[in-house]
Amino acid sequence: MQDRRKKSSSVCLLVIFFAGCVILSHEAASAQEPGISQESIVSQEPGISRESGISQELGSFPESVTAREPAASDGQDTKADGQDIKAFDAPQAFDTPTTGERRSLRRIRRKDDGFSLSVAGSEGKNQGTDRGAFDLRLGGSLQIDYHYYQEGFREDNRFDIRRASLFLSGFLDQYTFYRLEYELQGNDAKNLVEGYGEWGFIHQQFLRIGQFKEPFSLEWQTGDSALFFIERSMGYYLGPQRDVGLMLSGSFFREIIRYSAGLFNGDGKDGSTRGSRNDQLEQCYRLLIRPFRAVHWPWLSSFQIGGSYNVAEIDLSNVDLEVKSSGMFGTNRNLFVLNQNTKFGILQNVKRRERWALDAGWALGPVALQGEYLSLTYEDLESSGGLVQDADFFSWYTSVLIFLTGERPVFKGGVLQPVTPERAWGGLCLAIREDHFFGDKDWIKEGAFVSIEKADASSIALNWIINPMLRLMVDYTYTDFSDPIRVRVNPDGKVDYIDDENVISTRFHISF
Repeated sequence: MQDRRKKSSSVCLLVIFFAGCVILSHEAASAQEPGISQESIVSQEPGISRESGISQELGSFPESVTAREPAASDGQDTKADGQDIKAFDAPQAFDTPTTGERRSLRRIRRKDDGFSLSVAGSEGKNQGTDRGAFDLRLGGSLQIDYHYYQEGFREDNRFDIRRASLFLSGFLDQYTFYRLEYELQGNDAKNLVEGYGEWGFIHQQFLRIGQFKEPFSLEWQTGDSALFFIERSMGYYLGPQRDVGLMLSGSFFREIIRYSAGLFNGDGKDGSTRGSRNDQLEQCYRLLIRPFRAVHWPWLSSFQIGGSYNVAEIDLSNVDLEVKSSGMFGTNRNLFVLNQNTKFGILQNVKRRERWALDAGWALGPVALQGEYLSLTYEDLESSGGLVQDADFFSWYTSVLIFLTGERPVFKGGVLQPVTPERAWGGLCLAIREDHFFGDKDWIKEGAFVSIEKADASSIALNWIINPMLRLMVDYTYTDFSDPIRVRVNPDGKVDYIDDENVISTRFHISF
C-alpha cells in the first residue's frame, strides 16, 4: 500500500509540474513585448539548425517552431550573440498566373552543415497551414581515433572508429518534428540510437516521445561538435544515458528560465536487459537559469546555472556501473565496477537509484568556462551476506576553452554551440580540464584490483577546426589512481599493474 501511495504521489507531482510550466509559459507569452526575437540556435548534433526548422540535440531545451523568424535566403547570415549562423533555405512557393493557387516547390541544398530537402505543400483553408509540406535532412558523423599509452605493457595502442552514424530529421508540418539516428560502428554499433517525435504547442513548449537523451547534466546535453576533448569527463558514467520515454520541455520569461521534465523506462535503450519485476518509471528533471540575460552587461549576459535530478526504483539488473578514464574507453578496463561481483558477495536486492547534478557555464570573447558536480547513489544495496547499505559516487570537473584565432564561443539553448572558424585555413582552440572521480570504498573488493577509491585527471587538447564539418584533435590526459589496477596476468604468473595513465589521443572528426 505504501509503495502504491509513493507511485501515485510521484505521478501527481509530475502532472502538477507539467501543468504549472504550461500555465507560466502561457502567461509569459501573453506578456511578451512585440519586436523581441527569441533565440533560435540550440543544442544539436552536428549541423542541425533550428533556423531551418530542424530540432536540437536530444535532451536539451528546444526552441519554438511556430514563432521562429523567417529563414534567410541564399548566402545570407543570421546573427546570434555575435556569431554568424548560416540558415537553410525555407520551403518556398509561387503563384501561378492563371489560378493563383499555391503549389509545391522542391529545393535541395547543400550547406556547410549537411543536405536538406524541403517540399512546400498547397495552402490549406486555415490560414498558416500547409498541406503536404515537409522537410528532410540527412546528416552523419565519423570519428577515427588513435591512442598511444606511455605504459607500454598495456598493449592498448590502437586505431579505433569511435563513432560512425547516420541520421534523418525534419518537419512533417509546422508543429511536428522527427529524428532517427542509427549507429553503424562504435560503442553503440548496430543500434537505433535515437528515434522520436516532437510536437510544439502554445509558446515555446514541446512534447517529445520516443528514445532520446534524458535531460540530465550540461556536458551530456552538449553535442559532439561542441566538445573539445577526446572523451567526456568521468562524471559522464554516473549520469543516465538515452532511454525510452516522454518529455515536456520549453522556456519562458524571455529565455531566462528553461526546463525539461520526463518519464522514462529507467533501463536504457529499447531492447536493454529488463528486470525480473516491474520497475517504477524513472523521473528526470532539469532546470536552467540565465539570471543576467535581461541585464545589459555583456560580461555577464551569457552566464548560466543549471541543476538536474533523476530518481527511480530499480531492479538488480540496473546495478551495472562501470566508470572509465579518458584512455579506457573501448577497452575492458575500468576505474570502478559495481555489479553482482562485489566486496560482500552477490547482490540480493536494491531499493532505488538517485542522481543529481549542478552545473555552470560562461562565455566572453574567445573564452568559455564550464564546470559541473555530479552525484550517484544506489540506496539500500543488499548483499548475500545480509549487509544493507548505500553505494555513493561523486565526480566534478572544470574546463576552460581559449580560441587562439579569435572565434567567440556562445551558449545557446543551455549548451555550448559548435564554432565556425573565421579564417580560411580554420580556427585553433586550446582546451584545459581538471576532472575528479570518487568511488565508494566500502564496495571495493580487496585483492581484485578492478576498482579504485579516487582518480584525478588533467587534460590538455588542441583543436584545429578546419571548417564546420571537419576537425582534427590532439588530446593528452594524465590520470592518477589512488589504488593499482590490474592490467594482465603473464604466462609466468606475474601480474602487471598500473597506478596512473598517460595517454595521447588524436581524432579525425567529420560531421555533415
